[in-house]
Amino acid sequence: MGLRHLYLVIPMFLSGCAAVNVFLPESRLESPEVVGETGRVRLGFDLASSHRVSVIEDASLRPPTVGTAGVSNVLELTPRFSMGVWDRFEFGVRRSAFGNMWRGMGKLQLLGDSAMKAGPGNISLTITGSMGWSETVMSGDQLGSFGPGGFPWGVRLNTVLNDYAAILGIRFNDHVLMYGGPFIMQVRTNGTIHQDQSDNGLSPAADYEYAAVGENRGGNLAFQFNPSAHGVFSITIEVVSSQVTWDTSTFTDLQSGLLFDWSW
Repeated sequence: MGLRHLYLVIPMFLSGCAAVNVFLPESRLESPEVVGETGRVRLGFDLASSHRVSVIEDASLRPPTVGTAGVSNVLELTPRFSMGVWDRFEFGVRRSAFGNMWRGMGKLQLLGDSAMKAGPGNISLTITGSMGWSETVMSGDQLGSFGPGGFPWGVRLNTVLNDYAAILGIRFNDHVLMYGGPFIMQVRTNGTIHQDQSDNGLSPAADYEYAAVGENRGGNLAFQFNPSAHGVFSITIEVVSSQVTWDTSTFTDLQSGLLFDWSW
């Protein structure tokens, strides 16, 4: 089975049914204008829709019910930090607050002036690459309160994400930048579902392997607003069109995001 950010597996509610979900970060929100100075820092956070993919319908059943039960949208908060390594390269880190995924990203500007120098009419082109990782550990009881015939169980999954994008932008004036471009995110998830011997001894302990590979691809369109020319603060809004493939299932969606950003 498969996935596209990502990134991120989180326990759902544990009772008679125990679903395991993968959270795919959807926000792009990367300006094609790098910070432009070695050591210059950019801090911010974004609020954006992400995909929640149900990959294990019920980990408490024997054998577990594995499959893509569905995809839904959830709101994700992602703090971010980046720094200029040289005038055309920026390196950053993201941490999904709810999805629990760390991501490192490099951004190389191929065309146009950096954020510190860009003026009206500046056309910028940037490529980005990122890698993310998360681990999910969850456990429960097949009967909720462990009784005759029940058994405790546990899930441990690791998710690795690789993301690539090209971003083209044009600055209308000192205060408005429009940008967007295509992206592809590839995700690999694997792990184990362990179930103890049943309380009545009739069902032995068992381990079930889980592996999934998928992707998310699409494009975005964003507008960045700077209250002052080359200012330290900006607000960005975006729309993302994407297609998520997990195992044999494919889903299409249109999502939005909002970024608050400071640099100095």
